[in-house]
Amino acid sequence: MTTSTKPQPSALKKWAVNITIMLVSIIITVGAIALLFPDLFNRAIAIITPAETIKFYVGMGDLFIAQPNSIAAPENPTEILAEYVLKWDDDGFRLPKNPADEYPILALGDSFTEAPNVGTPWTDILADKIGMPVRNMGFRGYGPVEEAIIMREYATNTQADYVIIAFFEGNDISNAQSYTWQYTDENPFELPHITRQAMRDDARQVLLWTFEPPQGDTFKYPVTLNIHNTQAPMAFLEGYIWNNVVSADDLEASRPLEMTIQAWRDIQAVAGEACVILAYLPSKETIYLPYVVEGDRDTIFENPMHLVLSDVRFLSIVEDPDGSYEKWYNGRYVIRDSIQRHAQAEGLAFIDLTPHFEARAQAGEILFYVYDTHPNQQGHDLIGTVLADALREKNPCEG
Repeated sequence: MTTSTKPQPSALKKWAVNITIMLVSIIITVGAIALLFPDLFNRAIAIITPAETIKFYVGMGDLFIAQPNSIAAPENPTEILAEYVLKWDDDGFRLPKNPADEYPILALGDSFTEAPNVGTPWTDILADKIGMPVRNMGFRGYGPVEEAIIMREYATNTQADYVIIAFFEGNDISNAQSYTWQYTDENPFELPHITRQAMRDDARQVLLWTFEPPQGDTFKYPVTLNIHNTQAPMAFLEGYIWNNVVSADDLEASRPLEMTIQAWRDIQAVAGEACVILAYLPSKETIYLPYVVEGDRDTIFENPMHLVLSDVRFLSIVEDPDGSYEKWYNGRYVIRDSIQRHAQAEGLAFIDLTPHFEARAQAGEILFYVYDTHPNQQGHDLIGTVLADALREKNPCEG
């Protein structure tokens, strides 16, 4: 019979000291990396952070945040519209469904490209239909200037065949303008993997917030659409309505248009031999406002606004004494036509998604979430399909 030997107190003490020294060394090393190489540290954190499982439900629409207490509580705020997993690559971009070592197609854009509220963004639809990997480099809140920075930072010397700039008519011009004051020495522009880490602490950014019923007794939205002999509810972001009411002369003379064109040139300079395509994405307002019933339409235009050129050549939203639905309707393509003209003059291929969305809407399809500014899965399917058809037909840059 053997007798077990217990470690002596001196041995236990020695082990404890060694473990403590090891832990302290690890903490010091990690701290030193964080201080000396913050970019590397944040990338590492982004890599090891688990993917986020999202259940996107009715009450999570961004319009409840953008226009608080103006939208009546829906009857089904907890109804799940989409359930999926969001994953990010080590640069902070949305990971494609089928990652690749090389991407012959790069996609730049904002939240319409990142698409955090659908399971399959248009970039993945395009990749599936054309049989070529697409890197989704979209990021919520970006405008033309940020997209040029991203291209320069992550795609210098790219061997891609195509670079697609997804231009969203609702706010890309205003985002070019806001870049001039959004970032300061105290609040500099940060690369996506750094921003992504900070966003994890904001429930609204990771789509994990809880719906809170609006306060009040009367609400402007939802309005009623009469579309394809069927009535349907819809809410709009009014800023996207007024952002599309601008004279051609004011737009042409504005600094944000000038900044947008310069951003395209910066992207082209990095793109090398790649075909650079501008995909024009319409807003929900452009597509569905014409179907709003007359009484609700009058309510929307009770206090109309429009963009006017300021003394420093920025575009400012001010009250429009002559504003009306008819004025909006007649001028709703001013930005689209200007962007097309300038893009083609700069040598970009131009693919307009507007007529494709309009045709589907006329057939009764709802391609945007009711209480959100972004396309639903059907909308992303349409974008990806149209772009795939265009690329399959021929190289859009070859005329």
